[in-house]
Amino acid sequence: MAFDTAPVVPERDRKRIVRLVVFSFWLLIFEGSLRKWVAPQYSQYLYFVRDPFALWIYAIALRAGVFRQQSLLLYFGMAMAALVAVMCVPLVLTSGGQYTPILALYGLRNYFLYIPMAFVIGRCFEFDDIRLLAHQCMLAILVAAPLAVLQFNAPANHPLNVGIAVTVISSSPISLREAARCVPRAPSLPRSACPISYRSASPS
Repeated sequence: MAFDTAPVVPERDRKRIVRLVVFSFWLLIFEGSLRKWVAPQYSQYLYFVRDPFALWIYAIALRAGVFRQQSLLLYFGMAMAALVAVMCVPLVLTSGGQYTPILALYGLRNYFLYIPMAFVIGRCFEFDDIRLLAHQCMLAILVAAPLAVLQFNAPANHPLNVGIAVTVISSSPISLREAARCVPRAPSLPRSACPISYRSASPS
C-alpha cells in the first residue's frame, strides 16, 4: 500500500517514477567511481549526470498529479527557490562579472533542484519498492566495505585513491592511515577545559 491515499497516482506512471528514482539513486552511488576511474576526463560533466533524470521524474510527476495536494513544506521550499532566484538577478547584474548567471544556476541547482524528489518518493514509493531498494543496498555494502578498507590502507597515490588524497601527500607512497598520523596536533588545552587529551584520543 502507498504511504498516503490522495490523489491516486496512475500505476504505470508510479512504476516509471520508481524505476527512474532507483536508477538516479544508483547513479548517485557510482558517480564518484565514474568520475574517478571510468571517465575522469568527463568528470565535470558527470557531476550533472543525474539532473536530466530528475527533470524527467518531475515531468512525469506533474502529468500524473503527484504534486497535487502536497505538503506545505514543498510549497515553502519552492517559494524559497523562487525568492532566491529573484534575489540573484540584481546580484548578477551588479557584481561586475564576479557572479555569472551560470554560477547562480549552479547554486540554485545545488540547493533546490532535489527538494521535490523527497515528496515524489513519498507519494509514489510503496513498501515493496523500499524493501527491494534496501536489499540492493545491503548487497552493495558487500562490495563497498572491502573497497573502503583497501582505499584506507593503500598509498595516497594508488589508483584506488587518485583524486581524493590531499595535495600535500598525493606524491607520497604512505597510506592514508599513515598520513592521518602525520597531521599536526592542536596545542594542548588545560585539563579543566578538555578532559580528554589529544594524546589519548589520537591513534596509537
